[in-house]
Amino acid sequence: MQLKSIFAENDFAIEDAIVEMQQNSYAGEQTGRTAGRLAAKPVMEMGRKKARALHKKMFAVDEASMAKAKTHRAAKHDSHKLFMDVAFAPIHGFRPARPEMEAGPSKSGLILGLAGSGMKGAMAFGKNTAPGVNKPWYERETGF
Repeated sequence: MQLKSIFAENDFAIEDAIVEMQQNSYAGEQTGRTAGRLAAKPVMEMGRKKARALHKKMFAVDEASMAKAKTHRAAKHDSHKLFMDVAFAPIHGFRPARPEMEAGPSKSGLILGLAGSGMKGAMAFGKNTAPGVNKPWYERETGF
């Protein structure tokens, strides 16, 4: 908002500089432009004053709505913080121990899984070896 107000002030200053620069310029002879500009001067000044006044009003509305939103957010945060203080009842003392007589997870699934993996590995080993590798040297076919 501060940046917007600085830009607006500088925009109005630039507008004033342009008006001041062109205020005393002469449009030419026998054209009536200077007379027309001088006749319209009060209307243009009134339009600039209206524009500045409307800008101030709109800027004030923006500032008020931002302040209102900030207050609403702060109130909402405070309300939520108070609610969270009482939302859950405190539990006093230590956590109770697990019941000892209750059965835990069974280990038979682990044992069966390991046995199955071993069987699959042995079968794969048997399929991936060359014929006669496990035979003694004297029983192997030499091909002579």
